[in-house]
Amino acid sequence: MHPGAGSGGVEVLSDMQGVDFSAWLQYWHRETERTWDPLIPDEVNPPILKSGMVAIRFKVLPNGRLMDGSLTLDGRSGDTALDRAAWGALTGSNYPPLPRDFHGPYLEMRAYFLYNMEPGR
Repeated sequence: MHPGAGSGGVEVLSDMQGVDFSAWLQYWHRETERTWDPLIPDEVNPPILKSGMVAIRFKVLPNGRLMDGSLTLDGRSGDTALDRAAWGALTGSNYPPLPRDFHGPYLEMRAYFLYNMEPGR
């Protein structure tokens, strides 16, 4: 793992219809970080310590796939390589189907990817 990179968390923007997404979100987080780590540029490590935050909004279909065309860069880091690594973390991951009790057409989320920053800064 790159010590300076970490998740700033994820927001669920859709109505969750009272469904418990905690196990699904834990899996989502692990899978996203596993996919993200090899994509992170070495410049985030010492001595350069490149920093920034990337925010990406996206929709997950009931089968776990990302809805085509749904990814939107809500916040850029100011560095294309950092933005691409975060984007690739989502597009390169394989997510499980959403919980069966959820009957929406998709789950809309916003993920935050931090490089040498603390959450909430």
